[in-house]
Amino acid sequence: MLKVIYSLKKNHLFLLLLLICSAKLLADPVAYSTSSISSNDNKVYAGLKWTLNEGIKPQAVIGFRHTNIGSDGHTDGGDISLSAKFIDGFQLDKTRLKYINGNNDVQGELGGGYDFTKGFFLGGSANGPYINLGVDYLIQAKDKSIDPYIMLNTLPRAKTKTQTIVIPLIPC
Repeated sequence: MLKVIYSLKKNHLFLLLLLICSAKLLADPVAYSTSSISSNDNKVYAGLKWTLNEGIKPQAVIGFRHTNIGSDGHTDGGDISLSAKFIDGFQLDKTRLKYINGNNDVQGELGGGYDFTKGFFLGGSANGPYINLGVDYLIQAKDKSIDPYIMLNTLPRAKTKTQTIVIPLIPC
């Protein structure tokens, strides 16, 4: 009699285990893993830039930015842009080329370019989502002036891309 009860309990235990494993596989037969991957980001952008010692009239900016975004969020790349005065007549202002280095949220930028009225300049800036703060040193201007500026633009936060890996589950 004890053998029959023991055998019955063993069979019930086996059936219960089989039922649990089957339910688990029927509910979701795979597992998912998400990880960050490196990517490139190319963006055309527009902005309004105010040079602080030139009054309150903004300049229009159009540019192109290429960035490499690492899986850890490290961001570097380049930027080229052209700005123009558009209030009280159209006049090209500056063309610039910048090197970018930082992370997803904030990047430091170093570069230079040409001011169509004051000559060549060197500059540095900090870029965050939709804003750029910088300063240009006009090396050919008679007074070797420094032009601080603020720009509002259409560049959002650099985003790290993710990939999802599907892992099939092995039955219990």
